[in-house]
Amino acid sequence: RSLRVLADGASAVAPAAVAGCVALVARRPAAGLVALGMVFADLGFSARVNPMGIVDLQTLLPATWFVAVLAGAGAAMAVRWLPRLAIPVAAAALALAGLQAVSSPADRDMARVRAPAAVIGDFLDRLPPGATVLASSDNLSSGLAGIQVLESPRPDVLPLVKQHLGDTAYVRARTAFHAGADDPLATAARDAPFEVGGESPAQAVSRAVELALRRGAVWMELGEGAVDRPLYPVLVPDFPAFAVRPGSAPDPGAAVAAVERAKARLADADRWTASWVAVYLRTAGAWAAARGDASLARLLTVEAVRVDPRDARGLFNLGVLLRAAGDTAGALDWFRQAVDADPSYVRAWDALARAAEASGDPALAAKAAARHRALGGEE
Repeated sequence: RSLRVLADGASAVAPAAVAGCVALVARRPAAGLVALGMVFADLGFSARVNPMGIVDLQTLLPATWFVAVLAGAGAAMAVRWLPRLAIPVAAAALALAGLQAVSSPADRDMARVRAPAAVIGDFLDRLPPGATVLASSDNLSSGLAGIQVLESPRPDVLPLVKQHLGDTAYVRARTAFHAGADDPLATAARDAPFEVGGESPAQAVSRAVELALRRGAVWMELGEGAVDRPLYPVLVPDFPAFAVRPGSAPDPGAAVAAVERAKARLADADRWTASWVAVYLRTAGAWAAARGDASLARLLTVEAVRVDPRDARGLFNLGVLLRAAGDTAGALDWFRQAVDADPSYVRAWDALARAAEASGDPALAAKAAARHRALGGEE
């Protein structure tokens, strides 16, 4: 995957980069090895340290830059060695650069990525005074931070990233800016910091919600793990985050309204916003499943896969739902698609092995089990 992203940004100039690398290593070994080393170091960082950024094209910019440097070195060396061909070489270099610009994915044109701002702007418009938003994704947390810092709307709305509650300096800075020193969350960050003294992340999130409710309404974005599970009974679907409403009666129409609000953003959505909508629908499906509403869980998860057919976790969740309903053959198909979309998805390989064994396919079960073990899965 990292190599594919690098190829998206540098494939057209790769021949010149190879020539430049050979020439540099021959003439200035240290410079050539440093440039080549930077490319491989960034590839290693992308694949091993920040694999989450690959899909969103958030990695490999340094590698792309160094490939461009090597390509420029190749063109410069060619002109030096073949001065009579200086003009054709320069023209070829410009043509390769132009070809790269034309062939790169269109969705890298960030000028047209406007849908996230529209989502967050609509969300802020609907929030009551003094609301708190507990975010978990980059989409919501960075979007709120960007709009509030650059455009200064709704300073009364306090955004907090759930994963950062244990960072006392972060919590105190956010509450000081948006809420003031007497706010319950600010007091807690000062006198009883979160995730200290054995407090688990789940307990910290629950305590943060309880404190935030003292200052006003609370919205919470669901994440991937079990941290949010204790709060599932008090959540009401909304987009892009769930409303926290203790003691409220179940509202069957809230989920439908939230789905429609999310899907309404797909008409002008870029790839990032579409992925955001799909993740929201998928996590809402997991919430519905945990609440015991299998039909709503299937509805939400099917919608998530329809929006993003390559979301491995959505495909996996559909398989889990079908397996729970007794449809082993259907589950097997979705687990196949999940590992095809993400060959590193350990849980999906384990589920595929079990579904294949239950379906009477020992060869596939053995293959999937071996892959599960190879990826570090437990027996």
